Amino acid sequence: LTALAAVALLGGCPGSLEDPGRFEAGVPACDAEELLIRSCGSEVCHDADAPQADLDLVSPGVASRLVDVPAVLCVDLGNLVDSADPQGASAMLQKLQTDPGCGLQMPPSPFEPLTSDEVSCLSAWVDEITGGGSMDAGAFDAAMDAPMDAPADGSGGDAAEGGT
Repeated sequence: LTALAAVALLGGCPGSLEDPGRFEAGVPACDAEELLIRSCGSEVCHDADAPQADLDLVSPGVASRLVDVPAVLCVDLGNLVDSADPQGASAMLQKLQTDPGCGLQMPPSPFEPLTSDEVSCLSAWVDEITGGGSMDAGAFDAAMDAPMDAPADGSGGDAAEGGT
């Protein structure tokens, strides 16, 4: 009977997690590009067909349409994502604040503002796509032009793989 109880208890234990990275340090992983699509990419906002402010946030390659690209409607805010000062000077992150400094907070009413976790997700993604402010516009352009399987430094990969 004890063996039967042990089998019943152990039978209910999961074997493994599908995505263990989601649970590292107790912070769930976020998908910033999916968040942009879900929160900003409706047909009346920043979709691919008729994007407001000429800002398509749903098509592939969204980072290339943000980094070091001047804001269209809020020109005083500078670049949508500023590679030199991603957290302090990126118009996209400023527009998520209650008082964005120009125009309305995004997403605008009647849509719900992003949660603090969602803003943190986008903030971390902005750091990721800019190298945390260590990547200048030329390095960003080179990284965007590099083939997907090649390193951004242009080295071509490991010497064992035929690179330099």
